[in-house]
Amino acid sequence: MRGRVLFVGGTDTGVGKTVVSAAITALARRDGLDAVAMKPVETGCPGRPGKRRPIDGRFLRLAGGSVLSEGEISPVTLGRPAAPSVAARIERRSINLPDLKRSIEKLGRRHDLVVVEGAGGLLVPMTGRSLQIDFVISLGCPLLLVGRTALGAVNQMLLSLDAARTRKIPVVGWLLNHSGGRFGLAERTAASEIARFADELFLGILPPIRGLSVERGEFGSLADDAARSVKWRTLLRRIEEMDG
Repeated sequence: MRGRVLFVGGTDTGVGKTVVSAAITALARRDGLDAVAMKPVETGCPGRPGKRRPIDGRFLRLAGGSVLSEGEISPVTLGRPAAPSVAARIERRSINLPDLKRSIEKLGRRHDLVVVEGAGGLLVPMTGRSLQIDFVISLGCPLLLVGRTALGAVNQMLLSLDAARTRKIPVVGWLLNHSGGRFGLAERTAASEIARFADELFLGILPPIRGLSVERGEFGSLADDAARSVKWRTLLRRIEEMDG
């Protein structure tokens, strides 16, 4: 298994990529795999330039057993909650995608599984010339797509799957995250409607997690709930089949 990389992309920002990435990492470690998670670029980080606090990155660090340094997990931290290209431009910084790729490859040589969480949706600009989906292509790894259960989820997921399919990115599957709140008609039917039109594998719906707080680094029942609601064994097998 050593050297496997999985990119966790989203249909939008705030859909639950961090929670899903942490769940996958925790489940892999529970199974005895040396799994770690990282987020190459995180925007909206509090703190002064040079001392940004990556909220998502710190949560992922805990999920991976804190075996990586904060710098390895969060190589680029930016203050503004905006597209990476915009947040970097405001701080007069550049995002070096080849360097980030090398960092991920280095982790892959040291660990069984590296879960890489994206920033925002697949088509968010990373630099003035590259979208996040271009970065996924450069990594050559499989993609897991995460969407929310909400009105609009069907359109968002089908568009994202189509974008990956068009660019011949291997997709291990897709899942939805229901973080709480309303679970009406749109929420109840989102998965079945997506599955009606998508060939890619549906892996489950992650329910609201008791005691979960990304900001406070509290996992609550995340691993147990993910094990029950997500087709973890199928996902792991698909990663092995598609990566490399």
